[in-house]
Amino acid sequence: MVEVPLQFPPPEGVQEELSPSMLVQRDNSVMSVTAWEEQLDLLARIDLLTEYASALYELNESGNLTSSLSQDLLVCLVDTAFLYREVALDVMQRAYGSDKAEGAWSTGGSYLRMGLGLLQFAANWLSPSSLELSHKQEMCGMINDMMDEIKLLQQIGIVVLSLSKLRAKFYNDQKDAVLDFQEEDLKDLAANSVLYSKLVIGCLNTAATCKQESSINNALFAYLNSLCFLLLSLDHYQRDDCGIAVGMIEHAVKYISKIVTKSQLDDPLLSKRRKRDILKNALHKKAHPRAGTSNRGVTGPTTWLKKEKPLLPLLQETLEDFLLPLLFLLRYRYSQTNDKISMQPVEHDESTLRKLFPSGKAPNAQSEHWIYDRRARSLTPERVSSIGGYY
Repeated sequence: MVEVPLQFPPPEGVQEELSPSMLVQRDNSVMSVTAWEEQLDLLARIDLLTEYASALYELNESGNLTSSLSQDLLVCLVDTAFLYREVALDVMQRAYGSDKAEGAWSTGGSYLRMGLGLLQFAANWLSPSSLELSHKQEMCGMINDMMDEIKLLQQIGIVVLSLSKLRAKFYNDQKDAVLDFQEEDLKDLAANSVLYSKLVIGCLNTAATCKQESSINNALFAYLNSLCFLLLSLDHYQRDDCGIAVGMIEHAVKYISKIVTKSQLDDPLLSKRRKRDILKNALHKKAHPRAGTSNRGVTGPTTWLKKEKPLLPLLQETLEDFLLPLLFLLRYRYSQTNDKISMQPVEHDESTLRKLFPSGKAPNAQSEHWIYDRRARSLTPERVSSIGGYY
């Protein structure tokens, strides 16, 4: 069953207030948030909720929306926005690493914009002081928290799209191409690493202003901090700041160790000097994911993740598929280069390393503008000319 934020109140309070057709719509809406995942896909649930919400909002337009029916409308709007979020994350997870990533990311981004716009519509509807609704202040706070989370997810989507592009360079479209990874390949990876790190820092800054929820948790902060140190280490390595690069990659390992088990980082092959064995092992893990790895339909972390609040499945995918193998490679390459060639002192102090961080970059949030179309008698996003988007 999909765990939506709100559930419909018992039907007794509204049965006398609804026409037979609207009672059917209400029953369908209740079913849409209680049916098992294999019984109804997310987009079908969205359609059922939107249909009932439109009928309710028509009553609101005519001044016939009672307090109990207002509760139903709020459930419809909030749960529909949440389901748009779920669809977006599912689309982006499927797109990650695929040949059609760009188009799928655009689709995922559009669903996030739909969800954010619908939450803004709900907030505007709730704002008049004359609207009577139980727990109104609490509901307004919940909607604001959900809006903040979707804005953060828009930023995270851009970061994961960037990682998808880096991944294509890393694997070079062949599973064994990484075995012969050369210095030129590292230069290619480092080309946009500072720009990508700015996006990650922007995510960190945004997440710090959000209320900690199921997806905004310590695992997310650990992931973003690790990724930031990793990306900036690439830039410093290319600038021959090998001591800085080693220090940064060690801090990347430190933060990622808050998410994965110790055995994942203390791989026995890391102690050997043969790069080929290290990378073969990393590729083996990519090609043969552990049994706990699953799609978004299965709750809970994969078996190698620590048993705390898990990462978003989208980020779990990037972690296992790309970041851990890259972390293995860079830690080995940096230490070998510094021990044999650069021989620079390693900077271990985190506060000193953080002084080298650039300012974060956070693009403006994008949302669709929802309206009630009186001619179509339905809630719908307003059709306007495109002014750009995230993906």
